[in-house]
Amino acid sequence: MARIGMKYIVCAPFTAKDMNYGAGKVIAKAIKADVEINYNDVPLYADDRKVDSMSEFQDGKITLEGDHFDFVTRELLLGHKRSDATGSGETLTYKTDDDGSFVGIGFYSTTRVNGVNKYLAIWHTKTKFREAGDSYGTKGAGGNFQTPELEGDILSNEDGVWKEEILVSTEKAAREWLNEKANIIDIAGD
Repeated sequence: MARIGMKYIVCAPFTAKDMNYGAGKVIAKAIKADVEINYNDVPLYADDRKVDSMSEFQDGKITLEGDHFDFVTRELLLGHKRSDATGSGETLTYKTDDDGSFVGIGFYSTTRVNGVNKYLAIWHTKTKFREAGDSYGTKGAGGNFQTPELEGDILSNEDGVWKEEILVSTEKAAREWLNEKANIIDIAGD
């Protein structure tokens, strides 16, 4: 299944107690997501050779790149404090002990299956994000964009589920599924 592009990054706060999600939101226009998964590999040796092995999910890392992560999103994901204290605009205060919420995070990608476009929506059930660092550069003659990234840990929820996917025929169906996962009430344009 070949992937073509990525759209519609959504998240919702995760409540471990009842394994539900609070009200979610679209957090950025999607640019890129890099996901790495780690497995525990456990071999069984007998009669001086490997006779069996088992692999199970350990954890993962996700790096999200979007066009812009607003202060509300960074407050939720990173634990920074947002306020209107200046009177002229919002402020975001970063402290050493800031700790964001666990969230579910999702997006979708156009895929090509047997010559037909389909839409693969992905939902990571429990993630925790941190700053990925910033990059700034001069505009130069032609200009170039510097876009923000966030890094997160992918964990399994209390039922052992760490990821859900659905392959659908329309972008609308992919968005609706993600909206349902993230508790997003119908957004104009869906």
